[in-house]
Amino acid sequence: MDPVREKRRHHYARLKQNVDYYRVKLSLVSEFPAEGTIVYADLFRHPQYYLPQYHVFSLPRFESDNADATASIVSIQYGQIEGWRNVDVRALIPPGTKRIILFDLPPELIIADQSLMETRSKDEYSIYVISIPAILVKVEN
Repeated sequence: MDPVREKRRHHYARLKQNVDYYRVKLSLVSEFPAEGTIVYADLFRHPQYYLPQYHVFSLPRFESDNADATASIVSIQYGQIEGWRNVDVRALIPPGTKRIILFDLPPELIIADQSLMETRSKDEYSIYVISIPAILVKVEN
């Protein structure tokens, strides 16, 4: 087989996989109402662009000497960008938030009982949803 043709075929397959990944995950997020939902994503630009009505947060970068304070975090909604430094990420959860969606982050990153997390899957892709009231009940115990 022609090496150029084989390389194109490989690139096309990877491109299709990437398109499918974002199409499915963005669809899973859109099953939830934007109001009361925040989305955390490591690669947050895709959700920011394709789901502008959702409040999207970047993955927090933590200070090495203080695990409760962030070195930086960014949030975006309707194109409005906000950035913070040295803030407790729990203080950034907007009032009225009912759920946090982990777009492309493993659920093990959250310090919470994993049984409080709901997995939504389609095809081979998943997002993880945390109910805020469930977290608050867990924290008080």
